[in-house]
Amino acid sequence: MPMTTDTKNLEEIIIKAVGKAIKSNNLATKDDVKTIIKESNLATKDDVKTIIKESNLATKDDVKTIIKESNLATKDDVKQAISENNHELFRVFLTKQDALDVFVTKDEFNEKMDNNFELLDKIYGIVKRTDEEQTVVSQKVENHEVRITHIESAIA
Repeated sequence: MPMTTDTKNLEEIIIKAVGKAIKSNNLATKDDVKTIIKESNLATKDDVKTIIKESNLATKDDVKTIIKESNLATKDDVKQAISENNHELFRVFLTKQDALDVFVTKDEFNEKMDNNFELLDKIYGIVKRTDEEQTVVSQKVENHEVRITHIESAIA
């Protein structure tokens, strides 16, 4: 027998039952509602349990067992490794090849820093020249303004 779990159907059935009871001035009792629900062929709690059991889904205990058997690090394992010694944690989780791929050597670091400082020196040289040119240009403009003002006052 097919089971229906659609709540819309349940709502419609209940509304019909209540409407019928109100029209006849004979309100539905608790037993009337139970009978109507039984006749509507909805899934019961036992039906749901049976479906879940037959569907072969993993239970909470199944998941716990799988995790236990998989030999994964637990939250407590990680806490213990961190609290005991960070070097031990790196030793466990980081292989030498991983370290070579991720971290730079001292020579690589020094080379990169030398390149950065050379670039900063070039930038400083450009900024210094621009600043000196600005000073010379602004001084000339200032000088012209004084001369122009002097000439204008003489003409006027």
